[in-house]
Amino acid sequence: MEQKGTIVFCNLFSKNSIQEIIQNQEAQNYKFIVGMTSTSNIKNGILTSEPSKLSIPLKDVEFLVTEATEFNKEQAVSAAKHLKNFKPKIIIAFISDPSGRTEDFFKYFNSIYHNAPIVGGLASKPDDEDKTFVFSQNKILSSGIIFLALKGDIKVKTGYAFGWTHFKKKFKITKCYKNKIYEIENRPVTDFFSHYLGKSALYNLEVVTISFPLMVRRNGKLVARACIGIDDDGSMIFSGNFRENEFAYFGVGSERKIISEARKLWWEMAKFFPDRLLLFPCMVRKAFLGKKFHLETSLFSSICENAGGLTFGEVLTLNRKPILLNQTLTAVGLKFPSYKRKKQEIKIHVGQSSTDTNDDKIHPVIIEMLVHLANTVMRELEEKNRKIKILAETDSLTGLYNRRKIFERLEEEIARCERYGNPLSVIIFDIDFFKKVNDTYGHLIGDKVLKEIAKILKSNTRKPDIAGRYGGEEFIIILPHTDTEGAIKLAEKIRKLIENHNFGIGRKITISAGVTSYIPRDTVDSLISRADQALYKAKAEGRSRVCSL
Repeated sequence: MEQKGTIVFCNLFSKNSIQEIIQNQEAQNYKFIVGMTSTSNIKNGILTSEPSKLSIPLKDVEFLVTEATEFNKEQAVSAAKHLKNFKPKIIIAFISDPSGRTEDFFKYFNSIYHNAPIVGGLASKPDDEDKTFVFSQNKILSSGIIFLALKGDIKVKTGYAFGWTHFKKKFKITKCYKNKIYEIENRPVTDFFSHYLGKSALYNLEVVTISFPLMVRRNGKLVARACIGIDDDGSMIFSGNFRENEFAYFGVGSERKIISEARKLWWEMAKFFPDRLLLFPCMVRKAFLGKKFHLETSLFSSICENAGGLTFGEVLTLNRKPILLNQTLTAVGLKFPSYKRKKQEIKIHVGQSSTDTNDDKIHPVIIEMLVHLANTVMRELEEKNRKIKILAETDSLTGLYNRRKIFERLEEEIARCERYGNPLSVIIFDIDFFKKVNDTYGHLIGDKVLKEIAKILKSNTRKPDIAGRYGGEEFIIILPHTDTEGAIKLAEKIRKLIENHNFGIGRKITISAGVTSYIPRDTVDSLISRADQALYKAKAEGRSRVCSL
């Protein structure tokens, strides 16, 4: 008799009901029984309210079923070590996570073991049920993970389909803790959402999640984060973790792209041609697609026997790291070379519903065009703002910072100096007898001299140094992490470079420079004033020299 195990998806939400399912499966002599609850189950591509079961042939295949009953580091490490010793080819995870700690768990898990790919989903439930469950023959957990590991004569292919795109404008998450966001762009998170999506967004979080999820990068991939509530402290709770100072984007769903991505996943699986297929589609996909949800799940019925259930989230290994996904259709195909299956012709699905109207086809195209239009306008505005910022901050002749920007940067460096106690110095210099250059050779030549000096400054200052045109023929250099001695050396170097530079006018150009360094309770005005006094001293002592105060 052929040995088999079984995977079960059910929409029964009491331990007694689940125990009955387990007992029924045990009566069929399955070697293992694992599964999870789901709001709707999938059997051969079709949604059903009946339990969906997928038998796993075990000829030349070994299995291990284990669990983690808590989401702490200790259990993650223990599970990882157990699975590592088994050396599986695939790990399938059935997760019930009321605490939102799946990401933390797999971070600890991955520090111990990351050789085999992990695929799975978070059990789901209707709003009127209290708990989700995952289960095996020995355990029924409302909080925890059931792992099924397989090895032996088996081949595996995993993949996922997403389909949401993102607006290009990014927003910095300025205050968060794990899966709770307090501030975005230094404004309370609820104010942020009200500002961009309207006040009604806070009372329609399901619509926000479906249509405009926040998206962040994980392992180089953009992933969605669904908002699941607002806490009493004003923070918004999401389905996955965030990091302070990372950037988030608003996502937007496109029906056509979502279904198109599902077709791509189907084609990848069809080429692999597995014997069994597990599907973990997020609940949000069904909510977004509505009656057209069958267009993406029914595709897979042409490949092989398959089963699945709607999830609260999906887990998939990408670049050797398990990532918590949302709003995806995640799948794993299992091929058993020792298993004899009937030959099956794969039919190419066009994927258009007979109830599609012209409006149905036009609407997603309009959405894509609107997103493209918004992103294009935003890019153009950002480019214009960038140019305006450059004009507002730089001297048009030399390309150095202008006086206003120099004062702004000096104020920042003084604050940094006071905070960390690092040295800070300033050099102010002007061109000796520059009026004679203009009077003798004209203002165009005078402008050329100023531009050449700016080039010398750019080529001979460090990246953290800040050079600017102070006014007329005067220049200023702000030197973070530099004491008076270091500033004098640089000023002398620049003085000699300018004196020895060929400006093409048949005469030498010299400068006089004043140097000073920050002392406690200095302000921008006091620091500049002291550098000016040092400059006047250099002029009074005969010019073409450096003096300090």
